[in-house]
Amino acid sequence: MKKFKVYYPCDYFIGHLRYGHGEAVIEAETEEEAREKAKEWDDIKPIVDDYELSDHDRWDIENIEIEEIIEDNLKDVVKYNQENEKLEISKSVIDMLKDYERQKVEFGIKEQKLKEQLFNSMEKYGINSWESPDKDIKIIYKKATTKKTIDSARLRQELPDIAEEYTKVSDVKPSISISIEV
Repeated sequence: MKKFKVYYPCDYFIGHLRYGHGEAVIEAETEEEAREKAKEWDDIKPIVDDYELSDHDRWDIENIEIEEIIEDNLKDVVKYNQENEKLEISKSVIDMLKDYERQKVEFGIKEQKLKEQLFNSMEKYGINSWESPDKDIKIIYKKATTKKTIDSARLRQELPDIAEEYTKVSDVKPSISISIEV
C-alpha cells in the first residue's frame, strides 16, 4: 500500500491569517484512489504560519494536490533471497525506475529544445550573458573556438613509457549503473 501527501486549499481561516492549507497522509494503491479518499477524509491537519487557529472554512476538495511519499513507499522493496543468492526487487520499484527514465528522456528533449531557442536568440541579438532577476539562473553565450587535446590512444601506442609516466590514477567510489529501455 502506497502513501500520498494531500494538500487541501482553504480560502479562509479564522484567526490571525486569512489563508492556509490542510495536510493529510492517505494510504492508497494509486494517485486516483488517494484523490477519491481525500475528498472524504476527516483527519486533515490545518497548517498556518505559527499563528493560533480557532476555526477554518471547509476544505476545497475539488482542488486538492496529491504527492506520493516515495520514501515510505520504498520500504522493503529490495530483498535478498538467500536460497538463490539473488536480489528481489518489487514491481513498484521497477515501474518507478522505468517511469523516471521515461520522464528524464522527455525532460532532456524539452531542455535541449529550450537551450537551442536560448542559444539562437542570444546569438541573433548579440547577448553574451543573462541573469534572472532573483539571480538563480545565469546563462552565458560561449563563442566558437578551437581546443587542443592529446590523442591518448596514439600516445599509448607510439610512446607507451611516456603515456604511462603521465597517466593519473584516481579512486572511484562504488556505485550502481541502471540501464532502462524506454
